[in-house]
Amino acid sequence: MRLVRPTYIEGYVLAVLHHDRHAARLATTWQLEKEKISKVLVDHFHELGIYTVLPFKHSLLIHAQIIYLLRNSQELQEARAQVQKEIARARERKGSRAV
Repeated sequence: MRLVRPTYIEGYVLAVLHHDRHAARLATTWQLEKEKISKVLVDHFHELGIYTVLPFKHSLLIHAQIIYLLRNSQELQEARAQVQKEIARARERKGSRAV
């Protein structure tokens, strides 16, 4: 008999991003919306075939993987570069209108 039910990976990732200080700090360094970061992380776990987490069995492993991905994710790097390009374009348009 299990005392704890499996938690969907989507909910677990969101909980870690919102409640874990270290993960939240790393997530804010990306300068992306938490929904975008969460989607990248969840998609990674789905690609691995991970859809649920047993909180007392798998939490340390999944948490370590989330921290690793927050530090090294190529997809997050690409998304941040895209956002920075959009910001630069908006600033250029704003600067050209002001002149």
